[in-house]
Amino acid sequence: MRVALNGYGRIGRSFVRALLEREAGGWRAPFTLVAVNDLGRPEDLYYLSRFDSTHGPCRVPVALEQGADGPQLLLGEHRARLLSEAEPAALPWRALEAALVLECTGVFRAHDEAARHLSAGAERVIIGAVPFDHADAMLVYGINHTQLQPGQRVLSAASCTTHAIAPLLAALDEAFGVEQVLMKEVHAYTSDQSLLDHVHRDPRRGRAAAQNIVPTTSSAIGAVQQILPRLNGRVSGDSIRVPTLNVAMVDLTLRLTRTPSVPQLNELFIRRVDEVPWLIGYNAEPLVSVDFNHRSESVIFDATQTRVQGDMVRVVAWYDNEWGYANRLLDLVSWMAEQESV
Repeated sequence: MRVALNGYGRIGRSFVRALLEREAGGWRAPFTLVAVNDLGRPEDLYYLSRFDSTHGPCRVPVALEQGADGPQLLLGEHRARLLSEAEPAALPWRALEAALVLECTGVFRAHDEAARHLSAGAERVIIGAVPFDHADAMLVYGINHTQLQPGQRVLSAASCTTHAIAPLLAALDEAFGVEQVLMKEVHAYTSDQSLLDHVHRDPRRGRAAAQNIVPTTSSAIGAVQQILPRLNGRVSGDSIRVPTLNVAMVDLTLRLTRTPSVPQLNELFIRRVDEVPWLIGYNAEPLVSVDFNHRSESVIFDATQTRVQGDMVRVVAWYDNEWGYANRLLDLVSWMAEQESV
C-alpha cells in the first residue's frame, strides 16, 4: 500500500518517527510512505524531522534531496516527495497512486473536507482526530478496528484521549459493568493554543497557554460512546489544559454494577497488561508526567491512584498524547495495508 501524509505537525511527525524507530528495530512496514504535504519550507520540515524538543533527536538518518519532481525527504527506507498544496482536492494522489492519506493538518476534520482527498485520487482517508461532524467509521486500534467495512472510505482514528479511555472502560465494563462515568482529562497544552491571549473558538483556550490552567471540552466524551455504544449516555466529563510540554492523564470516577475492591481493580489491569502489553501499561511507582514521555502504549494504568469510596470507584491512568496515539495510528495503517477484504 502507498500512503501519503497531509500535515507534518506534531502527529504527522510523530507518526513518521514511530515508523522509523520500529523499522530501525527490524520491523518492516507493509506500506510505503510516498509523499508528505505541508506548507512549510522543505528545509524546515527536514530540520523538524531531525530534532524534537519532546522526543529528542531522531535516531534514524534523515536527508533532504532534490529529485526530478521536486524536494524529497529520505526517511529511513522511505523516499517521500515533499508537496506544498493548500487544497486537498488539488493534490496528486492519483498520479502518485496513494491509496491511503493520513489527514493530520487539524484543518480538514469535517467529512466533506476530508473527502477532498478522495476526489484527488486516494481510495481512503484517515482523519487524525475526532471529526467535526462525522466519519464513515471511527476506529480505535485494539478496540474496534476490525469492524472496518469495505465501503467506509472517510475514517477517523479518534483522539489520543479516546485511545486512552476506551481500553480502560472496555475492561471495566466487561469485568464489573459500567453504569456511569465522569472523566477529568488533564492534558498538556497543544499547538491549538496560544502563547499569548488570542482569539479562539473556545475563549478559554485562547488565553496564554504557558501561564494558565485552562478548563475546556474533550472530544473523547462523544467519541468513546461511539466506540463503545453500550456506554451511550453514560459518559460525561471535560478537560483541563496545563502548561507542560507533553503527556496527559485521565481521572475516571465510576459507578459500576458490581463494586470491586482496590485489589480487584488493580488485578484486572495486571491481567489486561499480560494480554495486550502494547495497548495497556501498568504503573505501581510514585511517578509524574515526564516519566511517561515516549511511552508507546495507548494508556498506562496507575495502581497508586486506585480508590473505592462506597459505591464510587476512581481509576487514574497516564498516556503520552503524541507518541501513544502515533503508534496506534501506525498500527492501524499497517493492519489496513495487510488486509485484502477491507
